[in-house]
Amino acid sequence: MHRVGWTIALLLLGAGLAGCGGSSSGGSSNGAAVSTPQPPARGLPTLSASTLPTLDHTERGLDLPALAAEGPKGGDLQAHLADWSYRTGSEREFKGGTPSQYLDVVSRTLVFGTAAGAHDFVEFVRDHPGTYVGVLKLARPVKADGRDGFLLVARGCGCHRETPLMLYLASTGKRVTWLMANGPQVTPDSTLQLAAHAP
Repeated sequence: MHRVGWTIALLLLGAGLAGCGGSSSGGSSNGAAVSTPQPPARGLPTLSASTLPTLDHTERGLDLPALAAEGPKGGDLQAHLADWSYRTGSEREFKGGTPSQYLDVVSRTLVFGTAAGAHDFVEFVRDHPGTYVGVLKLARPVKADGRDGFLLVARGCGCHRETPLMLYLASTGKRVTWLMANGPQVTPDSTLQLAAHAP
């Protein structure tokens, strides 16, 4: 997956397209302009590098324009993020190889001004799965460790080499935990287990 705006274009591109010869990472699937990459937000943790020690990783910050650029065309995500008092976010992306269980893992921590804003963002992503993971196979409610959210499972394109793509997204208070996983052995259970290690 490339580094455009980690979202689910990643999934959309990543999951279905990773196996179909496409690429993705967190970019916008609608061609929206992406803001200049920002340094990681200080003091805002993501999935520890030691959790996936065999994979290389990169980090970046997610300001409002960068996160908004991943939204659906005509979806006014930038205006929504402002209404939801989006503050800042950090992302750590892990990349591996074919032998690995994971080809691409994106961990994000997003901070909003209110718990309601964080919750509304999670609902927004759930309501626009095509933007983030492509055609949706399953949206499974998940409540654990004080978090309330969903596991989105991409249907994929049916290509011979495609790999499963999943997005875990949940809020707790003013914080949103986002974990996207793509790889040959990725399952709903393995994604939830990995997400349990994310802050």
